Amino acid sequence: MNINKYYAHAIRLSNFDVIDFSILEKILKSGYLLSRNRQLEIDASDYWMSYYCSGYNGMDYISLCDLAVERSYYSSFNMYIARGLSMLINRSIPTIKPTLLETSMKNKYSMCELGNRKERYTDLVDEVQVYDNISLNYLNGLCFSLSMFYCYHNDAYLNKYLSGLEYLLDKYNYRVNIYNLDDGKKLMKIK
Repeated sequence: MNINKYYAHAIRLSNFDVIDFSILEKILKSGYLLSRNRQLEIDASDYWMSYYCSGYNGMDYISLCDLAVERSYYSSFNMYIARGLSMLINRSIPTIKPTLLETSMKNKYSMCELGNRKERYTDLVDEVQVYDNISLNYLNGLCFSLSMFYCYHNDAYLNKYLSGLEYLLDKYNYRVNIYNLDDGKKLMKIK
């Protein structure tokens, strides 16, 4: 599979642990990726979400990594996507290409100030944004970097991790595959 034909949304930065399952389950159950404000409407008790400045995407936008963009070291791919579990999103979804910030603008305004403006900004060359929510009708798979995974875990844990992901996809009737971000190949359990 050519991974570059998709956008990716990082579930969270992780060491590929079981909290990934609870976050993924919440998303699969709702059928949507939601902006922080939409998430707070559903669960206002989620204190960290209301307290935490979510970056240049602000509280009303969802960040995606454009996997087709050539990236530098400082990119959404390297900072987020390669470091944990991500969702592959179909490129047919309407996106906004934020203005790439110059250093002078980054020094003049805070990330939170720029994240709350109507104009969209980013400091990551491969970031695009979507307003409010993304229907999981656009979901084309899950992915993670197997080489990064093996920095933390072994084959036995890979089998458990894949089993957990497959269980959730089946439970909520999502017929998508799990791919290795490194080479685009479908991930299978180790025998």
